[in-house]
Amino acid sequence: MTVTGSGNPSDPFIVSAEGATCDDVRPCISGTAGVTYNPATGVISADVSDTAGNQLVLDAGGLYVPAVTCTQVRTCLSGTAGVTYVPGTGVISADVSDTAGNQLVLDAGGLYVPPVSCDDVRPCLSGTAGVNYDPVTGVISADLSTDVGNVLVLGGDGGLYVPPAAVDCTAVRACLSGTNGVTYTPGTGVIEADISDTAGNQLVLDAGGLYVPPVTCAQVRPCLSGVNGVTYDPVTGVISADISTDAGNTLALGTDTGLFVPAATVAVGCGLNGTGAVADPLLVETVAWPFPCPVDANGGDLYCDSTGRLRTFPRPLASFVQDQQILTPAATAVPAAQDTEVATHTLVINNPDPCRDAFVMIEGEVDADFTLPAGNSGAALGIATDEMSFVFNKGATVANDVHIQGTKVVQATIAPGGSLNFVLSIRMGRGAGGATYDRIQSFLRAFVFNL
Repeated sequence: MTVTGSGNPSDPFIVSAEGATCDDVRPCISGTAGVTYNPATGVISADVSDTAGNQLVLDAGGLYVPAVTCTQVRTCLSGTAGVTYVPGTGVISADVSDTAGNQLVLDAGGLYVPPVSCDDVRPCLSGTAGVNYDPVTGVISADLSTDVGNVLVLGGDGGLYVPPAAVDCTAVRACLSGTNGVTYTPGTGVIEADISDTAGNQLVLDAGGLYVPPVTCAQVRPCLSGVNGVTYDPVTGVISADISTDAGNTLALGTDTGLFVPAATVAVGCGLNGTGAVADPLLVETVAWPFPCPVDANGGDLYCDSTGRLRTFPRPLASFVQDQQILTPAATAVPAAQDTEVATHTLVINNPDPCRDAFVMIEGEVDADFTLPAGNSGAALGIATDEMSFVFNKGATVANDVHIQGTKVVQATIAPGGSLNFVLSIRMGRGAGGATYDRIQSFLRAFVFNL
């Protein structure tokens, strides 16, 4: 290579060289996979594999892969269950089984299963006890027995019909029997009382029916006897007092034939003075009246009971009864109307004194739990018509389990030995803003005094 010139525009560089020959270049090139190269001639050509089945060929136009043919593809397919395949033609068709009874057929439109007909279904049915069946027509009808005595027929509307029949006494009599005091004859149907033949039976059958004659004195007298203070004659039935003959017995029969004990002197004990004699009668021992009020108007009385014991006024009594009631309803809206009854609580109060009125002090308590939503909610609680408490919530959060309580005391009187059903009326009202209650507890306490 030679360079001439100064590089100026008027004298530019000029490079000159001698060119390389093909023989110089060809050794610099080589062929590898898919290419064949001849370094002697410099010819480069495609290297087509001779492996069996290779579709790549070299024709006059260059490298060439011929199109896949139907013959090549058809051998790749096969038919299996339900499909018939012919590799020679490539035809695929449905394989319809020739098993007897197969309903699937192939018509001009394709695969086809015809609808089930009556003729197909009728042979599947049969008739048994009480039913007739015709497999040719498919008609099902009741099979009426031809046994003697069968009263079942077909009614005018085609339904099964049993006509009413007159009652046969002979048939009915066999259904009955007699037991425990009854004799029954199935042949005649006669029912009669069965009177026991046990000795002493007083029951007889006379023209009027069953009869027990009245008890006589002669029957009763042997059932009695006398003992301890009584003499009894079973022949006459006379009962008389048996008076002891022991020494000192003062009991005798008086002139009116009644038992009589003559008066006698007695020894007195606490609270009595005297001997009981006419000259010294028995007297109750007393002391002076110590009160400023007059004894005639204010003194108590003294009484004698059935045993001869002295008694005064009944003793003062004091008793107490109470009851608690807890109601836990689901959250219930507080009524808007004032004094609305929402519950009651009953206490039965008895007067234990059969002689005197009872003075009763009754105390009732009611407390309730309210839920007051935020905003402007409120609720009131009271007893009877007395509204005793009112709560409200004007805050920004709900107030849960707001608890209020009220108490009321009343007086009542109960007649001797009587009772009082005292009913506590629990009331609410002025419910607003979605206020609800879910618990009501009440107490009833009664103090009963007999003075």
